[in-house]
Amino acid sequence: MKNEKRPADYPPQRENEPFNSVVDHYRNIVGTPSKPIDMESMPKPLKWFGYIVFGILLTGSLLLLIAFLIT
Repeated sequence: MKNEKRPADYPPQRENEPFNSVVDHYRNIVGTPSKPIDMESMPKPLKWFGYIVFGILLTGSLLLLIAFLIT
């Protein structure tokens, strides 16, 4: 297997550029984000809402797990 290409031999992908037309179409029609969310750039009320909802979900799952283990 002398002619086998390794991942390092391929040209690097640009981070936000779709690699084919299907992904590009999906991003345009559905509106999927092309980069990760930056929590620092979000407004404070929205950021706090996210933290509170995540905290409630985490606390609820822990309480459910504890109640399941006790019974």
